[in-house]
Parts: sequence; C-alpha cells; structure tokens
Amino acid sequence: MGNKIFYTVNQWFMKFIKKNNSEYLITSDDISGVIEKYEGLCAYCGVMCIDNYHIDHKLPVSKGGGNNLDNLALSCSGCNWSKNNKTSEEFIAFRKKLSK
Repeated sequence: MGNKIFYTVNQWFMKFIKKNNSEYLITSDDISGVIEKYEGLCAYCGVMCIDNYHIDHKLPVSKGGGNNLDNLALSCSGCNWSKNNKTSEEFIAFRKKLSK
C-alpha cells in the first residue's frame, strides 16, 4: 500500500513539474545543501527542524518560482503549512503581524 501511495504522489509531482515548466529536479544533494545552509534551523521561526523538515519554495511554484537552489529554504512543518502559497516575504510579514 505504501509504495502505491508514493508512486501516485510521485506521478502527480512529475506532472506538476512538467505543467509548471520546472526543468530542475531537486536532488538529495540539494536537500543536504539546504539543510547545511540553514544549519538545521527553520528559515522562518528558527526552530531546529532537522528531524521533521520541509523544503520550501521561497517564491512558490504556483507564483512562478522554480526549483533552483536560491529559491529553496528549510522549513519546519508548522511554518510550511502556514505559509501555504505566500512568498517568503509575505509570510515573514504575516508572522510579524500575528506576533503583535
């Protein structure tokens, strides 16, 4: 069952990549580089997220962002889910507004 779900998600992802003209696929070396760049800390809240991280698009793919390394950030799951399709700048402003 688990492999079938992964395969289905992988098929969806590949269609999504083609649909959005992303020519660059994120590799495991890229992920390691993003984790190292952010030292295991969420780019948005600073919590250590090495055990449960997301690789986030600073400029969402839905808004024209790509998979290039400059557009990737390490994120905890809470920030990534809250960020949704906001840009990193929009999300940081949103977080500041919430903290007031």
